[in-house]
Amino acid sequence: MQASALLSLVAEDEGPMVEPVVGHLLFSTLVLRRGDVLLEGVVALAPLAVLPNHQRRGIGKALMRDAYGRLVAMGIRASVVLGDPAYYGRFGYRPALAMGLSGPYDAAGDAFMAAEFQPPALGGGPWQVEYPAAFDGV
Repeated sequence: MQASALLSLVAEDEGPMVEPVVGHLLFSTLVLRRGDVLLEGVVALAPLAVLPNHQRRGIGKALMRDAYGRLVAMGIRASVVLGDPAYYGRFGYRPALAMGLSGPYDAAGDAFMAAEFQPPALGGGPWQVEYPAAFDGV
C-alpha cells in the first residue's frame, strides 16, 4: 500500500514572523484487515507537532479539533496514533489492543491507540492495522 497524506494542517504564529509555522499535523490513510475483509476510512495521525516555545497554548488542541471536523465531513471512521496516552486520551484515543486492533506497534502497549469518529466504526474486529511503507522503521 502506498502512503497517502489525506489531511495536513498548520498553525501559524500571528506575531512577528520569526517562526511563521508553529504547529503541524498530518493524517495519512491506512487499511484495517480481517482476513479478506478490508475496512477503509481509517487514518493514522503522525505527526502532531508544536514548537516547544509555543506548547501549552492550545495549538495542538486547536489543530486536532479542526482536523476532527474535517475528517468526519470526509467520512473518515477512525484514527490510530502512537503517542502519549495522557495527551491523546483527551481526544478520544484509547489503547488499540482493547479496541480489537493489532499491528506493528503492539509492543508499545497503551501508547498504540485508536479513536472512533463514528462509533462503532471498529466493531466486528479483530482488525490488523496495515500501515503504508512510509511508516516502516518508525
